[in-house]
Amino acid sequence: MRIIGCIVEDHNLWFVLIAAIMCVAGSMVSATLFRRTMAEEGPAWVHWCFLSAVTAGAATWATHFIAMLGYQTTAPVSLDGVLTVISALIAAGGIGLGLVLASSTSARIAVLGGGATIGFAISAMHYVGMFAYRVDGIVSWDWRYVLASLAIAMVCAGSAIHLLRDQDNGHRVWQAGMLLALAIIGLHFSGMAAFSVTAMAGYSQNGDSDAFAALAAAIGMVALLIVGTGISTYLVERKASSDGENRIAHIAMHDALTNLANRRQFTEALAGECNAIDSGGQPFALMMVDLDRFKPINDTLGHPAGDLVLQRIANRLKLAARSGDIVARIGGDEFAIIAFGVTGVAAAAEIAERVVEVLSRPMVIDGNVVEISGSVGVALAPDHGTEPDALVQHADIALYSAKHHGKQTYRVFEPQLMEVIQRQRSLEAALRRASMRDEFRIVYQPVFCSAKGEITGA
Repeated sequence: MRIIGCIVEDHNLWFVLIAAIMCVAGSMVSATLFRRTMAEEGPAWVHWCFLSAVTAGAATWATHFIAMLGYQTTAPVSLDGVLTVISALIAAGGIGLGLVLASSTSARIAVLGGGATIGFAISAMHYVGMFAYRVDGIVSWDWRYVLASLAIAMVCAGSAIHLLRDQDNGHRVWQAGMLLALAIIGLHFSGMAAFSVTAMAGYSQNGDSDAFAALAAAIGMVALLIVGTGISTYLVERKASSDGENRIAHIAMHDALTNLANRRQFTEALAGECNAIDSGGQPFALMMVDLDRFKPINDTLGHPAGDLVLQRIANRLKLAARSGDIVARIGGDEFAIIAFGVTGVAAAAEIAERVVEVLSRPMVIDGNVVEISGSVGVALAPDHGTEPDALVQHADIALYSAKHHGKQTYRVFEPQLMEVIQRQRSLEAALRRASMRDEFRIVYQPVFCSAKGEITGA
């Protein structure tokens, strides 16, 4: 009750409100910077530790002095400039030392040592600031409230450090920020409850309220500038870091030449769609695209021209595919399309025909007319399988059939195509074995002249 009475009866509530806003804002920013400091190592850690200490020290010091300027007494009041500056340095330096301990790999040292050091720094700042507050009157202290204020600051600061060490939970920052605010406010008003002044006889009410209001506003603005600098630095660095991570992720998942999805992204997307089908997801079509007559372009016009052709082909494939479909480059002149929501052969054939048609259009590269085409193999999920490897194999078989039947066309997978491929592969394997074992026997068939009935050749 004494603490509440001290706030309501002994303070200008406008000053208290300004100090509370300063405290909460500064504590939230400080908690954010503390968390970043404890996550860094090396030179970056030094940078964030310094920024965190200055920001938190400024917010804590400003909260204390704004609230203290709102303390109402009938005795004349003055401020010791040297001690006031020293109190600010104690806040920043002590919090910086606490952050060094809080960054320790040992949880005991971090929470007990770091938290206690930060709490003690806040307390030391407060009581040095109180000694800078010179009152012409009889000052008395209630040491019970002094000890309580120290306990509040250290326990709340240690609890905040404990929460901030949990890097996997973003909500911990807000909880830790509120604990830091409680540490600062709880310390200040418990300390002020321990402080009482009896004015000398003959003194009237202090008339410096306007000067104190101007000083409080100046302190608040300077502190807000420092806190704002801290959070703006954090946000700018976070934005730059996020942009860098996005660029790295884009490079990892896209083809450098065509900017299409690369094999990795294609493989992950195909696996995800197959898993979704097993859980009742939408059907889709897998199309494997291979360019016809691409090698002669590299041989005659050179690889730079070949790269330009591939870039043009990538743009055409994106136009032929629908919005939302995945177009990927999975090899030198090999591409793939995952067409979502395709429910039958007719819908797949429509897309495949469009792909074949756009690829067959001539293009001009460095003043040379380049005529190229493409063949497409189509497999449908779930009709032709729900496993990524099986779908790729079936689409490849359909592609092989398309190229075998004249190229510049498409084929949709059918089970019979698998049988044809298997028979051909068996025949090729048998021929290789026969050649290795010298099992071939040359047989000459005579050629007869029908008019003379004579053998004219073989």
